[in-house]
Amino acid sequence: MKIADNILRHHLQNVLFVSGSAYGGKTTMTRKLEETYGFLRYREGTKYDEHLAYADRTHQPAMCYERGDLKDFFNRPPDLYAQWIIDSITEEAEMAIVDLIQLSQHRKVVADVQIPVGYLSRIATFEQVILLVADPAMIVENYFAREDKREVYDAIMSMPNPQRTLANVKKALKLAAVPVEVYQNSGFKCLVRDDCRSIDETFHQIERHFGLI
Repeated sequence: MKIADNILRHHLQNVLFVSGSAYGGKTTMTRKLEETYGFLRYREGTKYDEHLAYADRTHQPAMCYERGDLKDFFNRPPDLYAQWIIDSITEEAEMAIVDLIQLSQHRKVVADVQIPVGYLSRIATFEQVILLVADPAMIVENYFAREDKREVYDAIMSMPNPQRTLANVKKALKLAAVPVEVYQNSGFKCLVRDDCRSIDETFHQIERHFGLI
């Protein structure tokens, strides 16, 4: 059974989506929205183990991918690795939507999510969504600087040839990265990361877009 987009859109009216790419500033901004306005903050990925518990190979093949030997996993051909990243994001996005419907029935939720813009355009309005994105080169360069990627980085560094493995993973990340232009042409408001723009300036733009000020 497929649930029609208009049904999902109706049940997601109480959600503000802060979506986009890695390293775009989503977590920083959703934290500020939570602190300033008391919204419930939902961060995609924090329920990954819970999602994985009911995922199956038929419907979520990427999430159920057997990693096996980490050496083989991290050193897969970059194009195959990149497709796995893309598929995993898409599969978990569907699970996040169900979470958001459950959480937002009686209160406003701000969602720190990475939902493909084509799907997001079908289930949310312009006023509900802001895209925070970074240039793909910046994403690849800074991907493992984040605390939530430390475990993955340490695993890569434990490989027999860690620098070659790291280079392979970075090639996959580059292939999987969505070009900035895709976000800019999505029909949603898009803010490209600019270190000349302060956190407060970015936050004020988000507040205005969501009609909070």
